[in-house]
Amino acid sequence: MEYQPPAPPEERPLLITPDMLVPARPQDPRVPFEKGMSYFPLFVVLLLLANAAAFLWEIATGALADQQAIIAAGALHRDSVLAGEWWRLFTAAFLHGGFDHILGNSIFLYILGLGTEHAFGLARTAAIYLFAALTGSLLSLAMSPGPAVGASGAIFGLMGALAVVFYRRRADFYVRDRAIGAFVGLLAVYQIFIGFTQPFVDNWAHLGGCLGGAAAVLVIRPVLGQESRTYSPAVKGLLAAAFALPAALWLFAAGYLAAAEAQAWFHYGDRPAAIAAATRAIEKNPANTYMLYIRGLLYTSNGQFDAGFVDLDAYLRLNPRSAHAFYVVGQIYYGREQFPKAIEHYSQALALAPRDVNLLNSRGYAAILVGDYAAARADFDAIIAIDPGYAPAYGNLGLIRAYQGDYPQAIELLAKARTMDASQKVLDNLIAALRSERQGHKADATNRYSLFISDANKDRSAWLAEIRFAEARLRALRPAAK
Repeated sequence: MEYQPPAPPEERPLLITPDMLVPARPQDPRVPFEKGMSYFPLFVVLLLLANAAAFLWEIATGALADQQAIIAAGALHRDSVLAGEWWRLFTAAFLHGGFDHILGNSIFLYILGLGTEHAFGLARTAAIYLFAALTGSLLSLAMSPGPAVGASGAIFGLMGALAVVFYRRRADFYVRDRAIGAFVGLLAVYQIFIGFTQPFVDNWAHLGGCLGGAAAVLVIRPVLGQESRTYSPAVKGLLAAAFALPAALWLFAAGYLAAAEAQAWFHYGDRPAAIAAATRAIEKNPANTYMLYIRGLLYTSNGQFDAGFVDLDAYLRLNPRSAHAFYVVGQIYYGREQFPKAIEHYSQALALAPRDVNLLNSRGYAAILVGDYAAARADFDAIIAIDPGYAPAYGNLGLIRAYQGDYPQAIELLAKARTMDASQKVLDNLIAALRSERQGHKADATNRYSLFISDANKDRSAWLAEIRFAEARLRALRPAAK
């Protein structure tokens, strides 16, 4: 009989019970913060356009020339605000101190503005921004006399507002891309760095703005969770045309694009390109006097002193509040050895910037060359009162003593300047010559004066008074040395 395998057992379905399942992960009830965010935040875009237009106006009108010019443009300045010009608390937030400043602020504003306008809507974002601009300006005024400019105080207010919102609504929303937070942090560090490197940027405004923005959202409620506030393509197009078309026509007609190009080339050191762009800007808009200033500086730094003088002189007749322009014209007169005219222009610059030690030093040095030692000594004493570590003042006081025949004091002061500034090795032979002459070693003094003149002639304009003194001593000593 053939073998038959046993029949398989009857299969029965297995009942799955809940205790046999792996527990399901709880669903995150939060939603991404970025959900529904518009990448065309209207208020932020309007701010960017306003800041760009204001910066072009600064370039065109010469607001970046010096402190007096930026104050006249609307910078934050303690004395002016206390005198009743309270509007500076807000106008300063629309001005900037340079290309790097406005570029960094624009990137920072767009990124933070995306989130803030998404969280609060247009009107509430505007309120936070302006309040942060105010608190930033107030803290800046309390801690610094100014001048200061920049939107970064108000922008830090947006950062403070978002930080509070993220913390208070952390149970409802999360940021999908955490790298955004790190990038914003890096931008904040960059803005603070700019605050230390740009002359008119104040980090106290950053802190005040951040605190103001954080405080504002304790009162202003966000609108997170509402439907997306995006704008239709038609609305975007109309808005872009409304701002871009007139702006483009104005910029091309007035030549301000060429002015901006000239400023950029000037900033990056390409003199020929900057001169060419400034010339185009002046041809298109003769009223753009700031380009005369820029081109004059470029001509002067390029050794084209006559052309530089023409531009700067024309600029000063129209804008007599530029200390730096007066200084550069004074330098041109100095280079021509027209020292009384140089002193006149240095004095006009000092009337606008009375504590500028470089201006005081230039005027005092020119006074030595015309033999007005009392006026020169007054300038160098004023420098030491302002900045006791300013080495050239001691050296120039020593030179005055040498001209007056007080060799012990001259040697002491020149040696002090040499010790304070190790780069001034050229003084070594002058000091040694004075010592030798004082000790009666006329042959050695003659040799030392000759060596000094040889070294100093490599930068004759910087050592002209010392060279003239050494040449006079050589004429006096050589017959005796024979």
